[in-house]
Amino acid sequence: MSRESVFALKPRGIGELLDLTFRIYRHRFALFATVGILMGLLNTTVTLLLQAFLNAGGAYPDPNVDPVGFLVGLYTAIPFLLAASLLVYSTGAVVVFAVARGVITGRELKGGRAFATEWKRIPAMFFTAMLSWIVITFGFLFCLLPGIVAAILFSLAVPVALLEHRSPLAAMSRSVELVRNRGPRRIEAENNAVRVLVIGLVTLVVWYALNIFATIPQAAAMSIGMMGGRGMVMTPIGLSPLPMAWMLPLYFVGAVAQGLFLGITLIPWVVLYFDIRVRHEGLDMEEKISDLSARQHNGGA
Repeated sequence: MSRESVFALKPRGIGELLDLTFRIYRHRFALFATVGILMGLLNTTVTLLLQAFLNAGGAYPDPNVDPVGFLVGLYTAIPFLLAASLLVYSTGAVVVFAVARGVITGRELKGGRAFATEWKRIPAMFFTAMLSWIVITFGFLFCLLPGIVAAILFSLAVPVALLEHRSPLAAMSRSVELVRNRGPRRIEAENNAVRVLVIGLVTLVVWYALNIFATIPQAAAMSIGMMGGRGMVMTPIGLSPLPMAWMLPLYFVGAVAQGLFLGITLIPWVVLYFDIRVRHEGLDMEEKISDLSARQHNGGA
């Protein structure tokens, strides 16, 4: 099977889109796994540092700890944790999205080259992710359905911020346009909202399964510690059935296991973006005309 027949720009069904996701991941496994592991390690480091910060004055509900002060620290740490996580996500997604785009369009890039070319898009991607998260969260808080609708409509916002070099608000608007205004409006398999929902659910299942897999070492160690009857030990990040020297390496082992396949949750949105544009905006024809023009120019030179 030729490379073009595997990754070529052409309309695909939902099953084919998911299959293409795994093909792209296997095609550049070393790069995607490396980026995912780095993202997992950075997120774990930030989380542990914040836990250490919250427990610096003791662990609530210790009677000697001021609960008000603890809650103030907690609600101060949550926005910082969110911002740090979204920054890590945006930085890693720059490489994953750019490399996946190269695989699909036949203009492949090395990871370093992809980052060097697109790192300036990180702020736009970060604020796009932040604004989308805020809208989706408010939707879920007030009623479940608006949150689901917002998540579907903004599913392509962060990839669009990179792939089309758009500002955060423009990227969110473009995502709504692609999902809602391209393709049939009826509830059917070709409806983009349905495809986003199916792909999102599959991605969520994969993410959940990987998280369970990643926490097996910690869960096993904690179970062994609790069965040993040692009681809980106070560590810099809170109460634990095992000392910090045992638990800290296990946290990072879990981060590596979780990050190993993290790219699988990012690639589908690039794949779906190109599929929508091929189906309804003739992107494949634009690419062929551009390639033909480039060849003629080079031949003339």
